[in-house]
Amino acid sequence: MDASREDELAPRLELEPLPAQEMVSGAVALMNPLLAAKRQTLSVEVEDPQPAVLVDRRRFEQVVVNLLSNAQRHTPEGGRIEVRIGGEDGDVVIAVKDSGPGVAEAERELIFEPFFRGDSSGLGLGLAIAKSVVELHNGRIWVENNANGQGSTFFVALPKHAIRAPVTSAPAPATA
Repeated sequence: MDASREDELAPRLELEPLPAQEMVSGAVALMNPLLAAKRQTLSVEVEDPQPAVLVDRRRFEQVVVNLLSNAQRHTPEGGRIEVRIGGEDGDVVIAVKDSGPGVAEAERELIFEPFFRGDSSGLGLGLAIAKSVVELHNGRIWVENNANGQGSTFFVALPKHAIRAPVTSAPAPATA
């Protein structure tokens, strides 16, 4: 009974192969009004236009929206946000780089915990939800401060998924 109850409460993922670029572009479109309000620029660089991931589109788009929302909130007016999609060691890696204050080293793990609000903004749930969804997809999420001392970069790595063309079969020979 306990096992079936846990299964009943576990989120159900509707997985589909999806080019990572498509997942990011939907989230970017949602963020455009907020970016425009602070005169922020956002660039998207796609190192390989074909990397695909096996994801629940709706849930994973929310991960990207949460990362972009944090970047937008912490980037000063007129600042820059960069998104890069690339591959690394069999993974598709999405990186969201901002030009805000960065994340204190002592807070780098804590920011992914529910209700932790390092700067007292928001509810402290966005990154916790992002982490949970990424891990449900067998991925990893982490943050690093930028080398130039300005801002931080959030990384999401998901296993690559090969999108195969449909196989056409030859018609079966007619029998008499």
